[in-house]
Amino acid sequence: MCRNLNLQSYLIKPIQRLTKYPLLLKDMTEACDDATEKRQITLVQDRMVKIVAQLNEDQRLTENREQLLEIISKFGDKNDKLSSPYPFSEN
Repeated sequence: MCRNLNLQSYLIKPIQRLTKYPLLLKDMTEACDDATEKRQITLVQDRMVKIVAQLNEDQRLTENREQLLEIISKFGDKNDKLSSPYPFSEN
């Protein structure tokens, strides 16, 4: 029923869909004859490209943070400040 996919595979589906919207909007722009509509679609396309870029950056930062926490957990004591999710904070 789940096609042997784990939960992580399903959680990424909405993000994958978002990355396809700029391509769709680009095709719409090329097919559009009306100059005003073309400008509006181009604006939306530009915004979607920025959103996708931000999502990619957020994902990269999350993955880096997870790697850092994994490394810290191997070396840090549970009561040590290094075990904090924010090891370099003043708290």
